Amino acid sequence: MHASSSTGVMCRETRHVRRPRVRYSKPVPAYLANDRQQVSDALADDFRFTSPFDDDLDKATYFERCWRDTGWIARHDIERIFVAGDEAFVTYRCLARDGRSFRNTEFFTFTAGKVRRIEVYFGAAFQDGRFVPQPR
Repeated sequence: MHASSSTGVMCRETRHVRRPRVRYSKPVPAYLANDRQQVSDALADDFRFTSPFDDDLDKATYFERCWRDTGWIARHDIERIFVAGDEAFVTYRCLARDGRSFRNTEFFTFTAGKVRRIEVYFGAAFQDGRFVPQPR
């Protein structure tokens, strides 16, 4: 694993990761720094957010429902990034300061250099490197 100089995010399996264009990585350090204004600036005016908990939220509702202090996050390990034109898939493992972790995949759509849409797909939770079953 190594830290990306452009994002400060831990990366592994770099031979499989194609370096994304700068515009794809701008929101990551802003999010990790808990810089709401920079994150907001990186999102298109018609931004939409979807996850298993939230369906097609607009930008204002995303910040009302989903924005949290990122101080509980120790780091994000980017596992893979696939970029095709103005779309990208990113799979990452998030490690919390208390040792818990989880894995997500996010699908990004970009327009005019801004994030237009994010679709989040939740993954498994891990504790001490082992899979932790989640309630159904």
